[in-house]
Amino acid sequence: MSNNLGDITTLLEKLGRASTPAVKESDYGISLIELIGGTAKPSTDNATLVIAPQWVLDAWPREISEPVSCVPGIAQQQAMSAQISSMFIHPEAFTSGVWLNSHTGANHHLAQEIFDAGRELRAHGRNVLVLNGDFLNDHHDSALIRATCTVQLDDIPEEDLEEQAPQSPLWNWLISLNDKIGEEQK
Repeated sequence: MSNNLGDITTLLEKLGRASTPAVKESDYGISLIELIGGTAKPSTDNATLVIAPQWVLDAWPREISEPVSCVPGIAQQQAMSAQISSMFIHPEAFTSGVWLNSHTGANHHLAQEIFDAGRELRAHGRNVLVLNGDFLNDHHDSALIRATCTVQLDDIPEEDLEEQAPQSPLWNWLISLNDKIGEEQK
């Protein structure tokens, strides 16, 4: 058997995989994200896609932006929404819940999904923020997750802050959250 694409197609046809039909689109125009709805879909024009434990979502200042829980399986679709203005990743999201061990290599498909959602946001000039990026240093898929982030909130060079330029309310809240976590760890 030669090594060209025609032979592979013929082989797959004989095995039956090439004849498997594509997943049918809904006759009603409903996407998976619309079907799931709820907190997976933003209701305002200024929403933040959040990969974090529930306590962060509960504390999120809704007057600043709407938190939208990032859902495995549809993260990239969520990031494609024009209503999503940024994404935030909290390290505790990887210690329990739906994103458990996404950074360790145990769930590579989840790390890839986070990366793809971040890439979608970055392609449209939106930020992907990570809190305590050092948490991601020693694990297999950490590099993939860190590669999609535009800002590591706990490692901002002083030169970037010395001009005292006003930051967004969301940025200020996330920095205060980071400071609070730092104080608790001492």
